[in-house]
Formats: sequence, structure tokens, C-alpha cells
Amino acid sequence: MIGSPSLRRLFSNKELDELYLSVIFSSFGVSLIHVFVPIFLLQQGYALREVVLFYIIANVVLVLFAYPGVQIAATKGCKHLILLSIPYLILFYFLLYSLPDFGWPLWLLALAQGMNRGFYWVGYHIDFSHNGTTKRNGSELSIARMSRTLAAALGPVAGGVLLVLAGFKAVFLFASIFLALSALPLFYSKDVHEPFSLQRGKCIFRSGWVKDALALAGFGMEVEMGLIFWPVMIYFFIVQDYVVLGFATSLMVLFSVLFAFLVGRWTDHHRLRTLRIGAALNIVLWLVRFFVRTGVQVFAVNAAYGALQNTMHIPMDARTYDQARKSDIAAYVLFREIALHGGSLVFLIALYILNDLYAGVWLASLGSLLMIL
Repeated sequence: MIGSPSLRRLFSNKELDELYLSVIFSSFGVSLIHVFVPIFLLQQGYALREVVLFYIIANVVLVLFAYPGVQIAATKGCKHLILLSIPYLILFYFLLYSLPDFGWPLWLLALAQGMNRGFYWVGYHIDFSHNGTTKRNGSELSIARMSRTLAAALGPVAGGVLLVLAGFKAVFLFASIFLALSALPLFYSKDVHEPFSLQRGKCIFRSGWVKDALALAGFGMEVEMGLIFWPVMIYFFIVQDYVVLGFATSLMVLFSVLFAFLVGRWTDHHRLRTLRIGAALNIVLWLVRFFVRTGVQVFAVNAAYGALQNTMHIPMDARTYDQARKSDIAAYVLFREIALHGGSLVFLIALYILNDLYAGVWLASLGSLLMIL
């Protein structure tokens, strides 16, 4: 309960409370549109390989802009970096909206999305690493995740209603407004300027980084399949229905929210065990997907996946923030983005070569295995 002493301590961190509120606005704005992007591109006539190439370019751009991102965070502040990321996402949505009329090259859309994600996540992770506490890392992360997922559950429903009642322009306008609002809570307290030097950053790559890099790469592989291409498989191979897909996604998010705080508290005391159990069960769940044929089975798998996501994502993020605080926050966040999205790129390049979404299920299972090592 919110009145309990443990929860009062969690919500007494002003800087993190502002970040939680910002996450709610941004997640709601993004989820109004974002879940439909790969399906929209495929329905516009782009081949699977072209859509995969779009995500490859977006991840390459993200990695390339993560380095200037940490430099901007050092000089201007990480909250200003998050603010800088917002126009690029609004630009991405505008290009997506006008794609049928103007036929923009997909690399242009990927450039806008990659720059947004590169700047946003570097700023977010530096801010969280700087203001969080090692002792309650799991609990703090569970609150952040619950904030993000609750908003993400409401977004697709609201977006669908707006789409029916007022059309895509209204959805675009409301998404842009909520993205702009997401920056406001961040500036009620002093910005974070985390120093960074390339020489100090190199130390991350010279000592003890291999195990973390493999786990983060596996994380990236699993997330890329689970959040982008598994919904595509649900829609085209199983249900062919936006409502069923939306309900299945909301069910996944709901179970993620229900289990987030419990997993966060458990992670505070048993981080490695939580991660290994969750990743092992997730391997089994990915293999079960080969046998999913009905909407009811999709609901069951997505509910289980929503619960299991927390057992992997919260310990992985807690590990990242602890390692960052023990070494160099900005440098380790840069390392995290390179390793995680390097894993995403390995997944995407393999998927591009194989040109088979079911091969992505095997690759996601491999990603979960790397998190156990």
C-alpha cells in the first residue's frame, strides 16, 4: 500500500518521482501510435526485409548518436538531452503519417527514430543512475516500469478510439502533445550534468565487460523480437484482427504491471537468481510460441510473457545502474547502449538474411540464453 513506510520511501525521491511522471506522459504518447508501425509498413507494400532494414538503420543511428548524447548530457544536462530527443520522434511520426502521400525513403524515418532513441535513452539512464539508490534499485525500477507499462496499456485503446472518431491527424496531434508534456516534469529540479571523458570510458571495455556485454546483447535480441516482430506474427499468422492484437498487447502489459512491484522487491535481495529463473522460463515460452494457433493461446502466452518480462528486465536494468554507479555513469550508459543495440543488430541482420519470422523465435531464445550466462 502507498501508505506503507517502504512505499513512502520510494516516493520520497523527488528527482525519480519527476522521472516517473515524465515516463507516464512519454509512454502514453508513444503507445498511441508506435505499436502499429511495423504492421503499417508491411501493409504499405514493403517487404519483410525492407522493414527489417528500417530497424537495422534505426539501431545503427542509435548507437552512433549515443556518443554525442553522453557529451551533451555532460555539458547541457541529461534532462535537456531528453528534451532534445522529442522533436525527432515527432518528426518520425510526421514522416510516417505522410508516407503514403510522399513516399519518403525508409532510411529517413529510421534516422529520425534512431536519433530520438539514442538521445532519450542515454538521458533517461544517466538520470536514473544518478538519482537512484543501489539498495532499493529493484523497487525503484519496478515503479518506473509500472509507470511506463500502465501508460502503454492505455495508449493503444485511446489511439484506436481517436482513430475511429477523428482520424490519424488527431492521433498525431495528441501524441505530439503528450510527448511535449513529458519534458515538463523533468525541470522542477536541478538538471544532472554527468562528466564524461573518452579515456575513462575506454576502461569499461578493457576490464570485466565481456559478461555484461553478452547479457546486454541477449537482452537486445529478446526485446527486438518480443516487442516488434512477435506482434507482427500475431497479426499476420494467427488472428488477422487489430482488436484481438490490441487486447493481447494490453493483457501482456497488465500482467507486467501486476508482477512488476513484486519482482522489484525480490530483485533487491535475489537479483541474479531472479534473472536466471526468468530467462530460463522465457526460453521455454519462446519455444511454446511455435505451437500457438488461436487467439486464446495468444492471450495465454502474452499474459505469461508480460509477467516474465519483469524477471529479466528489472534485474538487467538494476545490474546496469549498479555497475554504472560503481564505475563511471556516463561511460557505462554508453557501453550499455552499444552492447544492447549491438545485440539488436545481430538479431536483425540474422533475420534479414534468413527472411523468416519463425527464425526470429529461435534467435530470441538464444538471446534469453545469453542472459543466463
